[in-house]
Amino acid sequence: AMPSAGLAAGAPPQTAHATAAAAALAALVVISVNCCGLRPKRANTKSRRAFQLKKAALIEMTTMFDPPPSVIFLQETWLTPADSMFLVPGYRFYGRSRLTIRGRPTASGGVGALVSDDIPVSRVSRMPHFEESGSCGMLFLELTLTTGSVMLGAIYSELPSPAALPS
Repeated sequence: AMPSAGLAAGAPPQTAHATAAAAALAALVVISVNCCGLRPKRANTKSRRAFQLKKAALIEMTTMFDPPPSVIFLQETWLTPADSMFLVPGYRFYGRSRLTIRGRPTASGGVGALVSDDIPVSRVSRMPHFEESGSCGMLFLELTLTTGSVMLGAIYSELPSPAALPS
């Protein structure tokens, strides 16, 4: 019998997950989304419904690409440190909440990344970051791929209103 294409003679057959994981480590698909909140800001029905629609759209986005995104960077997550996890099937969440200038958490701003489960957790490292507060947030990850390491990051900064700019 002839070995399958891409497999060496005598090599064990690969599972679909192992094949997807190998592909994820060889090539990256990275997208960035300003999600304008991954949690409802208010406890009313309209706010909860908007949140549910955003989460459904984000989950749908993971199936729109072929191959699916390896990493999805998120800006304006609105998550606080108490919101430790945002679950999207097939992805792990790495987040960084926004802090006020006084260093207090706030439910606005914030950055995050969804990393495909096809990239083993042992191949993802959170990089050190500059301390920031107020209207800026950043998150950097280093991924170890079969072709080497790559550092990816998200930086979010609100622009001041036009009235606040010097004339």
